[in-house]
Amino acid sequence: MRKTALFLACALLSMTLCSCAIEPISDVVPEMGHQSDYIYHLNSDQPDENDAPEVPVDNGPRVLCDTEDFTVTVTSMDNDEKRGVCYVTFEYENTSGINLAFYRAFVTVNGWQTEDYIFYEDVAPGETYTEELELHSYSINGEAITPVDMASFRLTISDADDHWADPLLRENYVLYPSGLTEDQIEIIEREHVPGEQVLVDNKDLSFVIMEIDEEALFGPEIRCYIENKTDEFIDFSIYDMAVNRWAIDPAFFVTLTPGCRQYTNITLDQETTALCGIERIDLLVFDLMVTSSFDFDSDYYVDDQFCVAPNGHSPDDIPLPGRMPVDGEKIIVNDEKFTIILEPLTREGSSLFMNLFIENRMGADVAVALDDFRINGRYDSSNYEYASIPAGSSIYYPAEVVAYSFPDISIEDVESLGCTLVIEKYDPYYGIIFSKKVSTSF
Repeated sequence: MRKTALFLACALLSMTLCSCAIEPISDVVPEMGHQSDYIYHLNSDQPDENDAPEVPVDNGPRVLCDTEDFTVTVTSMDNDEKRGVCYVTFEYENTSGINLAFYRAFVTVNGWQTEDYIFYEDVAPGETYTEELELHSYSINGEAITPVDMASFRLTISDADDHWADPLLRENYVLYPSGLTEDQIEIIEREHVPGEQVLVDNKDLSFVIMEIDEEALFGPEIRCYIENKTDEFIDFSIYDMAVNRWAIDPAFFVTLTPGCRQYTNITLDQETTALCGIERIDLLVFDLMVTSSFDFDSDYYVDDQFCVAPNGHSPDDIPLPGRMPVDGEKIIVNDEKFTIILEPLTREGSSLFMNLFIENRMGADVAVALDDFRINGRYDSSNYEYASIPAGSSIYYPAEVVAYSFPDISIEDVESLGCTLVIEKYDPYYGIIFSKKVSTSF
C-alpha cells in the first residue's frame, strides 16, 4: 500500500512538473506540453550540446528568458572567490495581464545540491521584482571554502492564480560566474567519517549513513550522503522504518538533480521518539526506494530493505519494545500474531487522542487503518488514520481527532470515541488479517 500510495503521489507530482515549451500566455493550450530537455549554459566557454544561445564570458547582464509575457534577467554576478560567495542579482519582469509566479528550485553550487536558495515570488502585471542572491560554497559541501564556479537551478513561471494550469516555462539553467568550463571545475569530494555505513554505491547513485545525532534540536537526526550519478532527476524515499523495533515514519523524500550530490538529514519526530523511550538508536530497519522523477515506466534504481546497527549490535540483541501498563487500558487482542492495546481517551485543547499500542509478531510488514470514527456512539467524525508496522516491530500510535471533524457535538460533551480498527497486509497479496470495532473513554 505504501508503494502504491508513493507511486500515486509521484504521479501527481509528475503532472505538476511536466511543462510546456516557452509560449505566450494566450497560446498555451490545455493539453500537457513536453518536458524541456534544454540546459542553458551561461557565461562559459564550453560548447552547448543543446544549442542554447551563446552568451559572452563576462559578468554583465544576460537574459535567461524573454517572451511577450515575461522576462528574467541576470543583471550582475560578483564572485568573491576568497570568501566562496557569489552575489547574483535577478530581475523578474511581468509583462502579461495576469499575476505570475516565479519559482526557483533544485539549486546546486559546484555540483552540490542545496535547499537554501529556493525562491518563490508573485509578481503583478506590469511589475518587476529584483532579487539579490548570495550563493555560498561552504556549508553545502561541508566547510570547504572554494570559489563559486558553477551554479544551476530550475526556473518555473506559471499563473499565480491557477495552480492547475500548465507552467508557461520550466527550464534548467547553469551559471558559470568564474568563466570556467564544466570540465575545469573542481568538485569537493564528500567527507568520510569513522563508522559510516555505505548502503548503496554503484554507477547510478550512492547512499551513505554517515552519523547519528540523538541530541539534535528538532529530534534525532540521521546524517546521510546521497549522490545522483545519472543524467536524469531521481527521487530518494524511505518508508516502513523501525527504530529500535519501534515503527516511526521518517517522512523522507528528496529529489536530486542529474550529476549532483547532497548532505541530508533523516529527522525523527522528537515527541514520537520520546513517547517510545528511544534515547539511543541501536537498530534501524527501513525500505529505501530510488526511482526516476519523471519516467514512471522505468525500473527502480533501488527498492530494498536495509538493516543498520550503528553501535555494532546484532539485530537479535535488540529486545522487543516494552511498555508500562496504563490504568483503564483495554487489551483488544493478544495472540501469536499481535498485541493490540487501547488506552483511555485523552484530550488536549481541541483534539481527542485515541492511544493505541500494537506489536506485530508476524514475519511480514502490515498496516493499521482506523476508520468510521464515531463520537459517543452516534456522531460521525470525518477522520481516517493509517500507519505501517514493519515485521517484528511495535507502534505507539496516538490517533488524533480534531474538534472540527465532528461539528454536531461540542468537545466538552464527548464521553467516548470509537472506530473500526483494521490490520492489513499487502505482500504477496492484499488481505485483511484483523478487523474489529473498538471504543475508548476517559
